[in-house]
Amino acid sequence: SMGQWEGRRWDEIHSTDEQRMVSWGQNWVAVAPPDGESAQQLFERTEEFLSECILTDDETEERGAEGDTVLVAHQGSLRAISCLLAGLSVDRFFSLSFSYLAACTAFDLRR
Repeated sequence: SMGQWEGRRWDEIHSTDEQRMVSWGQNWVAVAPPDGESAQQLFERTEEFLSECILTDDETEERGAEGDTVLVAHQGSLRAISCLLAGLSVDRFFSLSFSYLAACTAFDLRR
């Protein structure tokens, strides 16, 4: 979550919260926006979520799960998910971008 910065333009944040934006910009992996979470915290939360979604064949059978799972997420979560599934480190977060209202590639999440 971008906290108090959610939904705001970068130039607006810079003009109203310059000191915190500069601090965040110097270490966005570890520093969170006001009332938000750092990229590292997002990765940890997303990794926990993915570990709950990814089932072994035995777990799938045990739970009676079948079919596909559809995940609807915002760009930050999609970046984190994609980095984690591709084995990319958190510092590659901003190298990925998704169009608004775009469909993404399906991933095979079996262990």
